[in-house]
This record gives sequence, structure tokens and C-alpha cells, in this order.
Amino acid sequence: AGASFVAANVGHMLRASAKKSVALIDLDFTFSPLPAYYDITPKNSLADALAMPPDEIDATALSGYMASHQSGVDLLASTGGQMSVSWATPSDRLLHLIDLALASYDYVIVDMPRHIEPHVQQILEHADKIVLVIQQSLMHLRDAKLLRQLFAQEFDIADDCIRPLINRFDKKNQITPRHIEQALGI
Repeated sequence: AGASFVAANVGHMLRASAKKSVALIDLDFTFSPLPAYYDITPKNSLADALAMPPDEIDATALSGYMASHQSGVDLLASTGGQMSVSWATPSDRLLHLIDLALASYDYVIVDMPRHIEPHVQQILEHADKIVLVIQQSLMHLRDAKLLRQLFAQEFDIADDCIRPLINRFDKKNQITPRHIEQALGI
């Protein structure tokens, strides 16, 4: 529902307006949309970094896997333009890379895939804020409500960590922000 587009723009705004260092990490191993949003072709990728032994990846090595955009946002693309599946993503290595990024950047934005896998769950559980991007349709509202329940019941994520964001807002839509607040309970 536009989450990658939102992540790309939030990263750009944080860099441009707040003058903060921003790392954008793309976890969509299948489609990897973020390089296209920034119009860059990364030489290295998250998949490449995950293939390395964790003791060989430090903050300096991580910077070598990042693609720098002219705006100043550093992107760790999931793949080098090749479609892939993420079922074998080693959670411990991924969390290590994210910890390195957190130590090196003011902001780390992780663009999550739509499906929940073990490595996605661990990242969600460690996030400071989760932006739940939805659109004003019954199906999006249903999915958001199911995700919200999963976050609370299975992941033990507190309500104050979750921020709903309506993408493609239409003030004439019958599903209002108030309906979304009521359905999600946040």
C-alpha cells in the first residue's frame, strides 16, 4: 500500500530537512523497490552483506555495502537487482547489521516486506516506531487490524510504538481516519 514509497520519502525528508544521517534498509528481497525510487543501481546489497561471516562485518565494512544517493541517504538494497526469496535470511546476522547501522546513523529506516517471517518479527520487536501504512479500503483496514492483533498478541508490541499512516488519503472516502482509529484501537 505504498510503504516503500513512504520509507523512501521519510528518509529523504529526514536527510534534507533535519540534516541527519539516514540509513534506509530494504528487506523486500523479492522486488527490492527502493533503488528504483532513488534511481540508483547498488553495487553491493544486503544479501551480499548477509553472506559474510558476522565477525568480518563492522561499521566500516557496512558502509561499503551501502549505496549513497545524492541526497545523502545511504541505502542498503536487499538485492543487487536480482529477484530472490528471503526464507533463509539469518536473523542473527541481520540484527547485527541493523545494530551496526544504528551505531553509525542518526536514523535507520527499515522497509519491511508485506509478509511476516522470523527475521521480520525480530526487527519489529526491536523497532522504536512502526509505521503501519494503509489505504482507505475495507481490505486494507482488515489487513491492518489483523497486523495490529498479531503485533499485540504474538509479538508483544506496545500500542505507543505503532503509528498508522493513511496513504492516498481521500477526504471524500467513506472510511474516515476515525474509522481507522476505532478499528485499530490506536
